[in-house]
Amino acid sequence: MYGDIAWSPDSLSLATNLNWMGVRVYDIETAQIISRQDTLSPHSIAWSPDGTRLVATGDLASGIRRWKVSTDEAVRLFDQRTGSSMQIAWSPDGERIASGQAEGTVCFWTVATNKCDGFIRRAHQNAVFSLSWSPDGGQLATGGGIIRIWDTNTGKLVKSFGLNNASIYTHMEWLGDSDALVSTEVGYEEAALNIVRFWDVDTGKILFELHGANGSWGE
Repeated sequence: MYGDIAWSPDSLSLATNLNWMGVRVYDIETAQIISRQDTLSPHSIAWSPDGTRLVATGDLASGIRRWKVSTDEAVRLFDQRTGSSMQIAWSPDGERIASGQAEGTVCFWTVATNKCDGFIRRAHQNAVFSLSWSPDGGQLATGGGIIRIWDTNTGKLVKSFGLNNASIYTHMEWLGDSDALVSTEVGYEEAALNIVRFWDVDTGKILFELHGANGSWGE
């Protein structure tokens, strides 16, 4: 099964995470593999804004791997304060990478140094299941059983909204230059709804929502 897929910024390449087989990058026109990394069990992958590099979870000892697509030259990002990374996202300016960990922490990695020099110890009570940078890079949205917005310079909590005790936010995306955030919400109780919601980040209110099929974990 695929853990994650990601289009390159120019839409000419597709990166895929295949459990226990690492990351493969395909040229869309030829269907040929143009880059590969043998990681352990990747959950998430992300392209750099300029499309030259990729970053993925699932490196050895709960690390993160970053590499150049053209050469497959890789470096490892690791910090002993963190556990296994669940989600990962590149900042809009390409200078930082945010990772959400299984124990609920968030790391801000500086690309130039490969160091986690920004750390939120308890972003969520359990795992960070989703995250997304704001278009200007000044804020980060993280999702668990609630959505939280963080200042990316200070690491301080800005606001929280969308608390739900019967579901988790499995994906989030900040829309363009707007203050709208879209989330996918999956229930883990029997017959729970699967919902796509559009939020006004300023007010924390739902703009509109779409309901999917009933069932546990989207079944």
